[in-house]
Amino acid sequence: MVTTTAMAADSADGPKAKSVIRQFFVSDFEQFAPQNALDVINRIPGFAVVEEDTQRGLGQASSNILINGARIAGKANGVVTALERIPITSLVRIDIYEGASLGIPGLSGEVVDVVARTSTLAGSWRWEMQHRDENDEVDPAYWKTNISVAGRFGTTSWNVGLDNDYQRLGYGGPETVLDAAGNTLELRDEYAAFDRDKTTLSVGFTFEPDSGDIGNLNLSYQNYWQGNLETRDSNLPGADQRFESGAKEWSAELSGDYRFRFADGYLKLIGFQSFAREPGRSLRFAVDTPAVDRSFSRRVEERGESILRGEYDWEDTNKGGWQWAVESAYNSFERELFVRNIGSFAFGVPAFDNQNVDVKVEELRFETGLTYSRSLSRRLAFQGSIGIENSNLEQSGDQVRERNFTREKGFVSLAYQYNDNTNLSLKLERTVGQLSFTDFIASVDLDDGNNNAGNPNLVPPQSWRAEFSVEQNLQQWGAITLKLIGEDIEDIVDRIPVSGGGDAAGNIDSARRYGIEVASAIEFTPLGWRGARLEVDGIFNRSEVDDPVTGESRRINDEVIRDVTFELRHDIPNTWWAWGVSYRLERNSPIFRLNQSTEIRQNRGLVFPYIEHKNVFGLTARFKIRNYDDRVDTEERRFFSPDRAGMLTAIETRDRTFGKIYFLELFGSF
Repeated sequence: MVTTTAMAADSADGPKAKSVIRQFFVSDFEQFAPQNALDVINRIPGFAVVEEDTQRGLGQASSNILINGARIAGKANGVVTALERIPITSLVRIDIYEGASLGIPGLSGEVVDVVARTSTLAGSWRWEMQHRDENDEVDPAYWKTNISVAGRFGTTSWNVGLDNDYQRLGYGGPETVLDAAGNTLELRDEYAAFDRDKTTLSVGFTFEPDSGDIGNLNLSYQNYWQGNLETRDSNLPGADQRFESGAKEWSAELSGDYRFRFADGYLKLIGFQSFAREPGRSLRFAVDTPAVDRSFSRRVEERGESILRGEYDWEDTNKGGWQWAVESAYNSFERELFVRNIGSFAFGVPAFDNQNVDVKVEELRFETGLTYSRSLSRRLAFQGSIGIENSNLEQSGDQVRERNFTREKGFVSLAYQYNDNTNLSLKLERTVGQLSFTDFIASVDLDDGNNNAGNPNLVPPQSWRAEFSVEQNLQQWGAITLKLIGEDIEDIVDRIPVSGGGDAAGNIDSARRYGIEVASAIEFTPLGWRGARLEVDGIFNRSEVDDPVTGESRRINDEVIRDVTFELRHDIPNTWWAWGVSYRLERNSPIFRLNQSTEIRQNRGLVFPYIEHKNVFGLTARFKIRNYDDRVDTEERRFFSPDRAGMLTAIETRDRTFGKIYFLELFGSF
């Protein structure tokens, strides 16, 4: 049983009087047979990993994970990857702090600090096999593997990780097209297979010279290939169709930082560079007349990001901690797209014919901010920040446009340790969002027949965000964290009509979002059921935005309404055996476009039973079944004329089954 150890608040003797509120050791998690630091973090009662917000530069810390007291500067090579590369033999302990007490700008609520020390060669590995009992189009997946190795030379520790994310996915089922009166227009039978191969090599170094300086260097290279095949058999003559697409991407990332004593404080210099290139193609054609009715698209995308950041920390005479940060970032996205359309297809014909479009979007951004942190008392910590950023956006190609934005941002947060088992935190923040450069550029989706117009007039969204969290340590009973979120958004990016017909990503004046997040673990040992635990994690959202087509209030496009997972696990005492079952319920709001809306529903939750043995020739073996209860996903697309404020013209309903999926996992450490 994982016992949560409560820690009393430290005395306030400086700006970073850290408040350790819970503490764990590797021995607390032996029942789960963890192989690396990520396995341990995922089993902390009442805690859910939040990865760094990688959309807008590096900025202030946003992840609730630290490693040896420091944040991780990478993106693709980020928190989860770094935790996977820490073997269980290198893990010393897990300290959980109240974020505002750490003096690291941006942190609030519970923050995990992974204390790890590597002295000898150590590593972990994992292999997984997948097989389905339905859909002959989907091949088995035998080669999903992960291996990591860590070691140390003198004052330098290193780690290497190799991950092969090999997936074979798919679904199938009937599709019905009805007119507005409910009369059947067409019956279809569709099947799809999606192949995914993503191999990532990552390397990390940490330098700890005797001077007390500390530096980190991380490199990663990723090769990603995907292939999609969808077939449609129709009851109408000549209406059978086939859709094929594929892409192959390579990307590389390099990040590093170095912290050293400078004047009366510490200076940390951070650098980041990434680049990716992805050529792809799509083909859609009528099976009976492939040379006559067909659409073809070819695209090449290139993405790059360069960041330089400096952080200077110092303490004042009143025991306050200060940080002045400066960051400069350059982002670029270029797409070359060629589309050829011959013939026609029902419900949406790409409005491209022998068009070749080459567009590039660039952003040069500069920001600076000042943060103040202080422990106001033995149990109360304060942190405040104020900053400003300037962004210059430039687009070249079919539409030439250059714009400049200046935005203010910042936050105030308070953390209060009510008692040794209850912690409260409150944060009010002004944020600036990141635009997706793909929204600037026109594109076409041959699969669903939709055109996406480009919008060079997009502006970054801004919001006021309030967050209140309660972290309750239940000691031998487990722990629970409850977070309440409210957000008032300006210039939210949604779908809007554009001149000339069609729709595109665009700004809507305002929107509101309210949410609840829960992370909990309840131990049943105190009730006499030794080794049993129930974990409940959930997200619930509600939002409001004025629809730009109908004028009515609706939810934000494709927003998570609920996503709840229950997992019951029982580690049978005095044996190597464990069993469990998880149940997931999820639902998103509809996807709204100019003349259609699409909603996906499930007829039941996703059931995922498993059984494992923790000593199969020294390894852990786990067998699990995904979708044990044969869940069906139903997608309903409604078409209107001339737009969603007009008359309903047709309804397209798809039932998708993907069958039971069987997994066999073997993992161990060395």
